[in-house]
Amino acid sequence: MECFIRHYKIDPKLCDHLIKYYKNNSEYKNPGEQYLAGTGELGIDKSAKDSIDVSFYNNSTNKYIKAYFDVLSEIVQEYDKYYDLKFNMRTSDRGTNIQFYPRNGGFKTWHTERTSLRNSKRALVFMTYLNDINDGGETEFFHQKLKVKAQKGLTLLWPPDFTHLHRGIPSPTEEKMIVTGWFEFF
Repeated sequence: MECFIRHYKIDPKLCDHLIKYYKNNSEYKNPGEQYLAGTGELGIDKSAKDSIDVSFYNNSTNKYIKAYFDVLSEIVQEYDKYYDLKFNMRTSDRGTNIQFYPRNGGFKTWHTERTSLRNSKRALVFMTYLNDINDGGETEFFHQKLKVKAQKGLTLLWPPDFTHLHRGIPSPTEEKMIVTGWFEFF
């Protein structure tokens, strides 16, 4: 049975540049927000999601951010062609996030990426692992009964709906970094 989660590999050197961009960015680092259970409001609950995020946009002048979006464009075109979707999509105007998870950090609660009118334009989710994790750190998909190991450069693309309920499994010994965001209908 098809699970609609596709795997791609990007150049690990690009991952190194994105990590450097994150580390050098002090202006836009913020605790990771999520929709708080039962409220529909964005907020911070470190028991659910423990991360420090840096947001960036497709119109960035940074050559490595541009290179990453170029790679994402190729990936989504392949996904679209593979499933013969013919969607009109672009990366979200709400930004893309580099997320740093400390030891025992992660987006630990089951969640989906399209849960309200605010994020109803989301067509696909993308996520790139920026480093290898050997002790935990997987992304677990509930209905697919699938755990994906964090491997530097591995990029996943999947639908944002309830069918792809997922969570991050924390690593008790290692820090994890990812890039995540959405393609939206337009």
